[in-house]
Amino acid sequence: MKAEILVFVALTAVLLLVSVSVFAHHSNALSDKDRLTTMTGTVTKFAFTNPHVGISLDVKDAQGHVVNWYAFGGNPAALHREGGWTNKTFKVGEQILVRGHVNRDDKPIVLYVRLYHCQSWRFAVEKSSFP
Repeated sequence: MKAEILVFVALTAVLLLVSVSVFAHHSNALSDKDRLTTMTGTVTKFAFTNPHVGISLDVKDAQGHVVNWYAFGGNPAALHREGGWTNKTFKVGEQILVRGHVNRDDKPIVLYVRLYHCQSWRFAVEKSSFP
């Protein structure tokens, strides 16, 4: 009888630990996957923290007004492992180009697909324009 109770308690503990990670993850349903947007802006904050790396940036809209956007994406461990990112990858005041999916509710939030330092992006465009 004691062994059955011990097994029950152990299984319950394992299920609770596994369920915490399931509840912690969320959907990207708010992002409009049918609309890929490209914008350039100036970094105002770079947060290389869990659960998602985030960048705040000032972007000028069509009327010339500055709008503060928030771009978020992958987790820091994966970005470091796959792309060599660190907490110094982007600096406040730096110009960056963001490609991603904006929120469906038109809030200034974008799920980024790609981020570029503007100098390296300009260099890539100039290189590709050569015959």
